[in-house]
Amino acid sequence: MMPLKNKNLSLISAFVFCLLISIPTNEVFAQETPYFGDSTTSTKDLPFTAKFPQIKEQVVSDVSPEIPKPGEEVTISTELYGDIDLNTTLITWKVNGEVKLKGVGKKVFTFTMGATGKLMTVDFEASPKNAPLITKTFSFAPIDVDILWQANTYTPPFYKGKALFTPESNVTFIALPNIIIGGERVDPSDMVYNWKVDRTVDGENSGFGRSSYDYTGAIILKPVLIQAEVYAAANSAFKGLNGFQLTHVFPQALAYEDNPIYGILFNKALRNQFTIKDNEVQLSFVPYFFSTEGKNESVTYKWNLNNNPLAIPDFQNSAIFRRKDDKKGTANVSVTIGNPSKILQKASAYLGLVFNEKKSTFGQ
Repeated sequence: MMPLKNKNLSLISAFVFCLLISIPTNEVFAQETPYFGDSTTSTKDLPFTAKFPQIKEQVVSDVSPEIPKPGEEVTISTELYGDIDLNTTLITWKVNGEVKLKGVGKKVFTFTMGATGKLMTVDFEASPKNAPLITKTFSFAPIDVDILWQANTYTPPFYKGKALFTPESNVTFIALPNIIIGGERVDPSDMVYNWKVDRTVDGENSGFGRSSYDYTGAIILKPVLIQAEVYAAANSAFKGLNGFQLTHVFPQALAYEDNPIYGILFNKALRNQFTIKDNEVQLSFVPYFFSTEGKNESVTYKWNLNNNPLAIPDFQNSAIFRRKDDKKGTANVSVTIGNPSKILQKASAYLGLVFNEKKSTFGQ
């Protein structure tokens, strides 16, 4: 039988427990407050840009041309991702801190680029209602870039013209930028050069100090655009772009008289017909714009007399022709020059030899 004292304690404990669970409560436990760097700061006290730190990145712009030249007209177009409508927003455009355009929905701004090496800043400011100012800054420092090029093709001695680009030949380009920062001209070796072929960067052959670029033509015969984008390594805002539309010509072959005393007479190419004044003449056929370092290197010569092949070695570019009798007549000489390693580099030349009635002998 349970003692009276213990029985009374059990009844008291049960009564207290029932009393506690019957008391109603309206307490709501508070959620954890986010921490923003200061325990006394709440989200409503934060500036708009702190709540939405990426608002500045919502501005999308298009600059045309992307890399302007000095004195060139430039157009900047802007759009904004999000709930803000730029068409109903007050927009201000500033050039070097001076307001140039202001108005509702002025999303497009056109201005003229400054002189070579002159730093210019263009500020875009949008003032939406019930939101902070939205800004974006564009920096320009246009530079002049000259491009020189030289085809690595053969031209004979004393040729006054330019070696030209032919199918499958190699061309060397040189970029000559003119960058002046703080009144001093930047050394071209301290610049970055991005070379582009048909607007696609050739990353392997671009980079710091790479002011020259070699291009080898393809078998497909079409013009190609070679561009050099140049900027100062110390400040990429100083940037310039120039390009050259490279078009091919076909190789040529010309005939010359090879005089026994004066050598090859490069001052006068023989065309159509040539009258032999003496009993014999030595002719030389010379290649133009072939990928070779000399007229007897990497090219072959196929000789024909009156459409019949002549037994002349294919590395030989000259031959002697003699008269046989004193009768009047003509003979047709032709030579086809080819480059065995460049299938598109081929040229032919034809020459009619005229004989008068002077007694002479004719042969090879």
